[in-house]
Amino acid sequence: SENFALMSTRPHDVTLDDIVGSGAGISIFDNSVADVVGNNFTGNIALKFGGGLFAFQNVTIDMRDNDFIANIAETGGSFIALNAVIETGDPDENRYVDNAPEGIDAEDFDPESLVPDDLEDEE
Repeated sequence: SENFALMSTRPHDVTLDDIVGSGAGISIFDNSVADVVGNNFTGNIALKFGGGLFAFQNVTIDMRDNDFIANIAETGGSFIALNAVIETGDPDENRYVDNAPEGIDAEDFDPESLVPDDLEDEE
């Protein structure tokens, strides 16, 4: 199958204080490359980003054949990527059930939707 890449970028610095309480299932950050294949992310609760998975700061992830079930976060119940690339199959080979907010649908993915209001630059 073909690759589909989800990529988001941030126009300003996000600090570690901004992400405390993120990535309840797994957090991958700081110039990392990872294969996330064949996992079951179930019932994880993150106070901020990424109930199942959180990717942050120059990360590339090959994410295939995972189950994201009943994960909860303020933003990105299944997963979220900030300054990161997540590659899935096309169509997406991962499965999403009962995550809140709902998992990202690759066809409707909009990187701007990953920018929470409370992280916008103060003027």
